[in-house]
Amino acid sequence: MRFKSSIVAAAAFTAFAAVVATGGSAHAMANLQNCSKAAAGPLCLYYNSNNKGAHVGVQGDVYNYGIAMTPLADPGIKFNNNGAGGGKYVKNAVASVYNYDTYMGYYVYVNSGYAGPFDAWPPYGYAGSRQWFGNLNNTYNNNASQARH
Repeated sequence: MRFKSSIVAAAAFTAFAAVVATGGSAHAMANLQNCSKAAAGPLCLYYNSNNKGAHVGVQGDVYNYGIAMTPLADPGIKFNNNGAGGGKYVKNAVASVYNYDTYMGYYVYVNSGYAGPFDAWPPYGYAGSRQWFGNLNNTYNNNASQARH
C-alpha cells in the first residue's frame, strides 16, 4: 500500500510541477514593480492618456496581460494604485506608457502572444528623443501583450 501511495504522490507532484513550469515559462522574464528609471526598468502602463491615472510597472515580456504573473495569483495584471482606473485589469485598458528601461525598447501589441498591430517605445533617453513615453496609437485601450526589443 505504501508503494501505491508513493506513486500517486510522485504523479501529483510531477503534474503540479508541469503546471507551474508551463504557467511560469510565458512570463519568466516579467515582473511587476514600481515605475522608476533603472538600467533594467519597467514599462509603466497608465490607465489614462498623457501618463495620468492609475499605473503599474511591468518589466519584461508578457505573453498575455490577462494571465496571472505567478501561479495561484489573481488572473491578470491590474493597475496598482488608487488613481483613475485603480484596481482595474490592464488588458485592453492601457492608454499611455513610459519606458523606464535605459537599454531595451518595448512593443505593446493588440493581441496576446505578441501578435497584431503594435506601438514601439525605444529605451529611456534614446538618441536624445522624448519618444520613450506617450499615448498609445495602434493599441490605445486595445492591448494584450508586450515584448522587449
